[in-house]
Amino acid sequence: MIIPNKLSQFRDKKILLLVSGKQNMRIYETGGDTIKRSGEFRATLPLHTDNEGHFKVRSQGMVMKSGSVREVNNSEIISRFIKELKKQIKFLKASNYESVYLFCPSHTKKLIRDALPVTFQKKMHPVIEGNYYSETPIFLLGKLVDRKMKKKRLPLKSPEARKILKKSNRARKVIKGTPDYS
Repeated sequence: MIIPNKLSQFRDKKILLLVSGKQNMRIYETGGDTIKRSGEFRATLPLHTDNEGHFKVRSQGMVMKSGSVREVNNSEIISRFIKELKKQIKFLKASNYESVYLFCPSHTKKLIRDALPVTFQKKMHPVIEGNYYSETPIFLLGKLVDRKMKKKRLPLKSPEARKILKKSNRARKVIKGTPDYS
């Protein structure tokens, strides 16, 4: 896929985009004026062969744990996903990329970041939280541009502009129900 002109700052840069859901990941690479999907994987769900219902584990006259075989434990899915991520990331070299961007849900952010090799972590920018797994790579690059634009706030030089913003912020707080008495 060709990178459009409005995202020209990503041309001629080698960037790695890691886009994750809860149990799946897509890997995109930019190079020259194109962006391509270089990998995709999904952690498999555990299969249970027995068709039993509720179970209880008892010890010393007490119920130690109980549950259902059909329920899938989220921590088990995430641990399988992290194991698969470690396998897949071995095929990539951090020296090939100028920077690494990670898009992932907030509850898996720390686990995924810690699973990546240190060489990738050094090149990683702040994580973009959210489930962007089904989004296009062009949308993801646009998200990076939007994020950079939010960081670049222009200072207000005129006292009139500062006064107007202060007044609007006060009004916004009153509307929300938390008045500002300063």
